Amino acid sequence: MLTASNRRLDQRLLWLLLGLAFTLLLYYYYQGWFLAMQSPFSLGEEGPALWAAQVLWGGGNPYDIEHLTVHPWRVVTYPPLYFYCGSWFFKLTGAHLYPLRALSMAAFVIAQITAYRIFTLSGCSRFARILGLTTLACFWTVWSFSFKARVDLPALCLMLLAIEQYLVLARKPKDDNIFRFPRLIVIATLTTLAVLTKQGEAVVVPAIAAALIVGRQWRLSLTFMSLAAFLILSSLSLINQASGGGFLAHLRFAAQSHFAWHDLNQHISWLGPDGIILFFALFAAPIFVVGYFKRREERDGPYRQHFAALVLAFVLLLLSAGGALYAMGKHAGSVGEAIVPMFAAAWLMALASDYMRRRLLLALFVAFGAGFYVINDLTNSMQVGAGSMEMAAERLSQAKFNKDLVLAEDSVVAMELGAVPEFVDMSTFFSVWTENSSQIQEIKLRVSEKRYGAILINSRDGCLLSPVNYWQPDFIRLLKAKYAPLVDFKDDGRNQDFYLPRLDNNRPH
Repeated sequence: MLTASNRRLDQRLLWLLLGLAFTLLLYYYYQGWFLAMQSPFSLGEEGPALWAAQVLWGGGNPYDIEHLTVHPWRVVTYPPLYFYCGSWFFKLTGAHLYPLRALSMAAFVIAQITAYRIFTLSGCSRFARILGLTTLACFWTVWSFSFKARVDLPALCLMLLAIEQYLVLARKPKDDNIFRFPRLIVIATLTTLAVLTKQGEAVVVPAIAAALIVGRQWRLSLTFMSLAAFLILSSLSLINQASGGGFLAHLRFAAQSHFAWHDLNQHISWLGPDGIILFFALFAAPIFVVGYFKRREERDGPYRQHFAALVLAFVLLLLSAGGALYAMGKHAGSVGEAIVPMFAAAWLMALASDYMRRRLLLALFVAFGAGFYVINDLTNSMQVGAGSMEMAAERLSQAKFNKDLVLAEDSVVAMELGAVPEFVDMSTFFSVWTENSSQIQEIKLRVSEKRYGAILINSRDGCLLSPVNYWQPDFIRLLKAKYAPLVDFKDDGRNQDFYLPRLDNNRPH
């Protein structure tokens, strides 16, 4: 009797904690989205998306091969679907970050709704479904990228729609051939759209194929892999032809970036509390397997949907985690590469939560608390940064300088001011140029001759702090001899200094 009473008490406590966590998430997501719509400049790595969408809006080719060999330098490392969709909104709003950010926000909402459907079709209880959604939303990386003009959330959204359609297919009778093939076309099409948004989402193809095999549908698995491969490869080939071979050239150029353990360790350290929640996922799979085989009746029927869902989630976690670790091992990598493994981890947590001891679930809420701490800190930083950007935007709009060429780490600032940025995605170029300093020497020459109308660099390098982000001390000394600071503000996730050429009296223009 006492044990039953304790279980009811634990259950009520867990629901209370889950409700509190969900309410806090609603508040933090509202704050983040509101501040994002008040920030005129980049919140982090948004320049390439704005530039590519702007070029497509004007009917141009963002994958021009000359952009890789002649300055000003531009590299676009993702397929064009997200950029193309964003460019349509520019007809109403002009070329700004806001419609691209709104697309990411809408994608997050659709992804959460779809994830709930996925958890339901996987056999999760109502508590497990909401816990899975909360787990996914508690990752500060997901929170941060939900309002950025980047491909990550739209690609995740399309991938989840494909997974949801597979789970619908898995519940249908095996001999329903009229239903199965049209649904398979829908799944392959959604998978293709996800890959055309972000190429890393291709990991969902072998994951779904493995789940089909576990569901004793070998022929359907082979058909799906063949159909998905055909659609993906033919679509990418058409894009490459339309861009004059530039699409693959841009991808190959970015692939030259070297893997470094230092960069991997740095990106992993940035994940912070997200790593704690991911660590819990390592225990989720074996807990679900043990609980699943203890309840043998759940294996009845030819399809074993619940076990197939586990296989899909686990294969997705393994493949996407491997790709994410490799991508984060490059200087131009992003923690956004970990978003797919984060969804897989949240899915595994939802699957396993019905079999977990309630006390172990309480430990998960402690990990949620660490995530809330980071999200709260980042929200406060965004509040300061949004005000800083607005004041800087007003002052920079009044500044008079030559806009023919601007050296800026964040190309968004240059584009918002109507100037031509020297770089789009500077981190990719610098990581590829590590063994060839000739291009850096050309940049130094243009600085010494004051050929840049303005220069925007991060304050850390400007203060000669180590380790450097991009600029060595000799470059900083040359810069300060030829240019004078005008204003500093928070941009692209770090403090930035805006310089104008010095006059003879050592003051900026």
